[in-house]
Amino acid sequence: MVTEIARGCPSTGRALSLTAAQVLQVAAQFEERAQDEIFGDYGDFRAASTVMPVGVARPAGDGHVVLDGT
Repeated sequence: MVTEIARGCPSTGRALSLTAAQVLQVAAQFEERAQDEIFGDYGDFRAASTVMPVGVARPAGDGHVVLDGT
């Protein structure tokens, strides 16, 4: 499907392939509660960058988190 769409519009095909891949990464990396929040009631989700964690998140007091990574 992505290939056919890209034949008509390469930029749309690229955007579709990236956003489709990000959905799979979210589904593989995050627990069900986080997925419910991310995807919402209608499953409408797009991300133009990776969601693969690179770094560490540490609790830093009441309701705060310190992120260290890229």
